[in-house]
Amino acid sequence: MVESIAPLLADPAAPPAFLSHWRGVMGRQSPAGIAAALRAMAGRPDSTDTLRAWRGRALVVVGEHDAITPVETHERMAGLLGAAELRVISGAGHLAPTERPEVFVSMVRGFLGV
Repeated sequence: MVESIAPLLADPAAPPAFLSHWRGVMGRQSPAGIAAALRAMAGRPDSTDTLRAWRGRALVVVGEHDAITPVETHERMAGLLGAAELRVISGAGHLAPTERPEVFVSMVRGFLGV
């Protein structure tokens, strides 16, 4: 499981230590915990109507090389949210906030105006 998921988490050019860290995190999880998380993700209800109904501002952030939920998926999500701002973090994958934390924090702070 870990070896099949780990390469999908980060930018292809991510430092080996980054993926090694996340392999370790995933490898420390119990089989029961992993199975529960997978069941929870598989059983999530569709949120399309919830996104369409949202009337507030929203920030949608995605890593440029997110292989699990790619930019196109986030573009559709932002399109469902009326007032969404879509931001793409270059040089990042699915774990963009941990790959490029300074960029992520800057985007969030800018969105919040702080």
